[in-house]
Amino acid sequence: MIPIGDAERMSGAGISFESSPPRAYTLDPMQWTKPLYSKTRRTNAGLALARDQATDEDLIVIDNWRSSHAPPLQSIKMLLKRRAKSADAGAIVAQRLKRLPSIRAKLQRETMRLPQMQDLGGCRAIVKDMAAVRKLVAKFDESAKKDPKREDLKRHKLFDSKDYITDPKADGYRSIHYIMEFQSASEHLQCFVGHLIEVQIRTKLQHAWATAVEIVDTFTGQSLKSSLKTNIGDADWRRFFALISNVFAVEETSPAIPGMPESELELKRELRSLAAKTDVERVLAGLNAAVSLVGSQPALQQKSAASYVLKLNVKHREVTVSAFRRQEDAQLQFFEDERTYAADPSIQLVQVSVEKMQALRTAYPNYYLDTTMFLDALRKAIAPVPRNKSKTVA
Repeated sequence: MIPIGDAERMSGAGISFESSPPRAYTLDPMQWTKPLYSKTRRTNAGLALARDQATDEDLIVIDNWRSSHAPPLQSIKMLLKRRAKSADAGAIVAQRLKRLPSIRAKLQRETMRLPQMQDLGGCRAIVKDMAAVRKLVAKFDESAKKDPKREDLKRHKLFDSKDYITDPKADGYRSIHYIMEFQSASEHLQCFVGHLIEVQIRTKLQHAWATAVEIVDTFTGQSLKSSLKTNIGDADWRRFFALISNVFAVEETSPAIPGMPESELELKRELRSLAAKTDVERVLAGLNAAVSLVGSQPALQQKSAASYVLKLNVKHREVTVSAFRRQEDAQLQFFEDERTYAADPSIQLVQVSVEKMQALRTAYPNYYLDTTMFLDALRKAIAPVPRNKSKTVA
């Protein structure tokens, strides 16, 4: 076991730490963190976190429940990877455990309880285009229809699904979501059966849009990512992202975003106006140019890394990449960093796993403040439309 040492009390963004008793984490790759607390205790810990009243004990309960999603996440990520690579050999597949500030924000924003949260563990496939998305979705749909009778052939169950491409959100968000329920016939994995893992499938263009939203949120405080539920964030920014998402939807021959102009000419006119009003090109291009990569070279060049911890310093616009050979080591570092930077809202952390380090920037461009693809697509979108080529888009 790895005990977490005592630390000075830190508080910030509603999360505080005092002394830290040993946590049930181990560096043995064959021994995963198992859920140790009752559903009622987890619920109460989540309520305390949502009310900004979480004690050290509450945080340990939450950490334990979140950590126990690592084995199901790893298994379902490998399933997603096999299917994604067969649909698109160049697919990027990544996984992550949900960050503590994100858990707190979701519990405050929604009526769910911590044990009901479906995305404590999440994995994502980013594929080249809608044709690849359709191939990948077909594989999930085909598998969901099969029901093996033999106990040793149990498959992960499809618990829920949302198609935000066919039925896009009004804010412009587009992606496919599956909620998978972990299943296993192995005796030593029975304590993880029933854990829910979120699977996201999206195109590179949809991913570029989503990460641009997160970057604008980070540097403007707009809360655009949750604007539909919170009704906060600047109306111009919200409308801008809905409009540009609609342009991307048209390009991908997908259903339009609700409430869009009926013609391409009208759409681009409004988009061009809002792009100028928000000064989006200057804002995003400036952020991208200011980022620098820091960290020890051996870690950055680690070819055998299984997992990474990304630390974005918003204030200094620097991203630090730490590479780890084992998932468990990365997880321990991630939790330690969460404790260390709990009082500093300018630090954003994520622990992720990708096949190659080169895929980090593609999978998590928001941590690199990389909006290159989004800006290229935006410039193409606001280019003048010849009058004789204006067409209906909604």
